[in-house]
Amino acid sequence: MDFTIYIVGGLVLTWAAYMAYMWFSTQSMRGRQVEGLSGRIPELAHYPERALIYCYTRACPPCRSMTPIIDQLREEGYPIIKIDLGEDQDLAMELGVRATPTLLLVEHGRIQRAGLGARSRRQILHLLQA
Repeated sequence: MDFTIYIVGGLVLTWAAYMAYMWFSTQSMRGRQVEGLSGRIPELAHYPERALIYCYTRACPPCRSMTPIIDQLREEGYPIIKIDLGEDQDLAMELGVRATPTLLLVEHGRIQRAGLGARSRRQILHLLQA
């Protein structure tokens, strides 16, 4: 019997289940209050209305491609806060971030939207302007 199809099918199903888990866990962050984290994220006080929190790690390849875009948008004056979760894993747990890169749109102290994975400049701008 050729078990190759079963092995490949099992791997595909495992990957799909993991991606579904990550999507649902990211969506569960919506509505979470972050006001209590202002001591841990001091930049949050600079943007009381709306800010985008960019969670990354230096070892993450998608983060390395996305960080220059984030830096450029910050230089242009967009309200973006960068957090290196490799340096503060406790903060990752408090925010509920399980993978990087993760973008969290915070409005009035609550997470309104959460996105997992690399995004293009156009997608980030759309998130900021939505």
